[in-house]
Amino acid sequence: MNRPFRPLMALSCLLLAGCWQSNGSLYGKVDTVTPFRAGAITQTGGKQAAQNFDLTLAADGSYRMIGSDKGTDDFGEGFILRFIALAGLPANVYEYEAVSLSHCGQKSGCDPVKPDDPRYYGLIRTTLDGADEIRPDCKEDAAITTPAGIKEDDGVCTFQSRLVLDNSLLALAASGKKAEHLYRFH
Repeated sequence: MNRPFRPLMALSCLLLAGCWQSNGSLYGKVDTVTPFRAGAITQTGGKQAAQNFDLTLAADGSYRMIGSDKGTDDFGEGFILRFIALAGLPANVYEYEAVSLSHCGQKSGCDPVKPDDPRYYGLIRTTLDGADEIRPDCKEDAAITTPAGIKEDDGVCTFQSRLVLDNSLLALAASGKKAEHLYRFH
């Protein structure tokens, strides 16, 4: 990782709780699933106060989740999300790939996403009224990543291989780790 970007990445990973990431997508044009309707959602859990987002579904099967709390630092910031049905996960659990979006509150729209922008990964379990998120953490989940040769670097675990990431996410799902972040539709 380039040294000038480490503080920014560390801040992003604080928000994403010791993230598992790749530099650019490991999934390219993989088929995605669309388990959610568009609408207003509220995130609770973790160390942050409740946050509100607008979730929209794009024609390519990705979602945009943009902060909707006016007057806050997170207003107009968010993520493009893709959900992937990974073989071996329970029927209501999906892998997610997220890429940060910024400045979405401006007239010109969000800043463009670059092919090599970091992608963040974890698991989503659908519920009747939303989803529960299981965010991997580099330090807490080192028993899963260390045997695969993935080492924590400034709070980040960077994956180079889709196969290693898939196997790590399957191990995370089997670990019994509890969801810390909850998303509910209004």
